[in-house]
Amino acid sequence: MTNETSNFDADAFMQQTVDGPLETEFKLIPAGEYQNVYINDFDSKALSLVEGTSEKTNKAYSFLKFSIPFKISNDPKVMQETGRDEAIAYKEINLDRDENGGIARGVNKNVELGRIYEAAGLNSGNTALNQLRGAGPFVITIVHESGKRKDGSEWKNAKVGKVTRQA
Repeated sequence: MTNETSNFDADAFMQQTVDGPLETEFKLIPAGEYQNVYINDFDSKALSLVEGTSEKTNKAYSFLKFSIPFKISNDPKVMQETGRDEAIAYKEINLDRDENGGIARGVNKNVELGRIYEAAGLNSGNTALNQLRGAGPFVITIVHESGKRKDGSEWKNAKVGKVTRQA
């Protein structure tokens, strides 16, 4: 524990006033192409199991969602728009599993993962997901998407679209 943490006074903090309005909207990474991008560190929390039943077919489904963090550093456009020196954007892909629960191979299986492995120079086989940590440099595109939540409020998000190897 640091001195700063041990000297923190929550009661005093709660009585501090803010001398002006706070931001009410999150500034997204601007849409566009970015170079010199690397995959940021990640752990097992980057994987999540998605299970359910299709409303259309009434069949059960199960797949893994992999959220890959791409780190954009020292880009003037990002620094200006977001007020940060670096930003993290995610590419979420669904992973197909084989009968043993591993990463499936074959026709139309894990194509998005294969593209990322290829861009990272790791698509020759015997590759584990954790080998993507720190991989790059890549050229990525950031795209914006938006929608409405069940409560009617709007959401906006910046996500990674295309990922290619930087020449």
